[in-house]
Amino acid sequence: MLEAFKIHAQVIGKNHVKVIFWINQIEYVADMTKNYEDLWRIKFGLPLLHFHPKDKEVIEDKKLDKKIKYDKGIQIVEVLKIIRQELEYVKIGEYPYQLCKIMETIMQFQRKNVEYVSGREWLEFAFTELDYPLEYARFFDKRKHIYFNVYQIFDEKNFPHYFAYQRMPNDYFEFHEIEKNTLYENLSQYETIDEENIGIIKL
Repeated sequence: MLEAFKIHAQVIGKNHVKVIFWINQIEYVADMTKNYEDLWRIKFGLPLLHFHPKDKEVIEDKKLDKKIKYDKGIQIVEVLKIIRQELEYVKIGEYPYQLCKIMETIMQFQRKNVEYVSGREWLEFAFTELDYPLEYARFFDKRKHIYFNVYQIFDEKNFPHYFAYQRMPNDYFEFHEIEKNTLYENLSQYETIDEENIGIIKL
C-alpha cells in the first residue's frame, strides 16, 4: 500500500514481519500486529504504539491524524480523563457501579469489526485508565461458539452486580448489566474457561 503512494517501503522479518519506510529521509517502523495492540487500538481511536521513527519514541503527529481522518472529535483518552474527574466526588462504594454503567453506555455505540478480543482489550485498558482494573471470569457459549466475560462488582451496600461483555442479537458486542438469575439460568449452556478466575464470580 505504501509503495502505491510512492513511499519506499520494505517488509522485514520471517515468522513475524513489520514494515520499514522512509519519509523525508527519516526511517519509520510500523508493526500493526505486534501483540495485536495497534489493531484493537485503531478500532477505538487510541494512539498507536508501534508506529514510530526508528530512533525515536511513538509519533504524536496530530496533523497527520487529521489528514487521514483518524482524529475525529474528542480523543477517547480525553473522554476517560473527564470521566475520572467527574467521578472523583462519588462515594467509594458507589464508584464501581457508576463506572460500569458509564462503560455500558460507551459500549452501546456500535463499532464495526469489534469482536471479542478487541473489546476485551479495550475494556481492560479503559478500566485501568480509570484506576479501577476489573477482573473477570471467561466463559464459552456452546450455542453461539463464542467467548464472553462476566464481571462482578459490589455497590455501597455490598450488593453484587454483574456485567457481561458478549455478542448481542444484533451481532455487535456490548458491555451491559445482567441479572444474576439470567446468568445462573443459562450456565448450563456455558463452558467455564480459566478455572482459576471463576472464583471471583460469586453466584
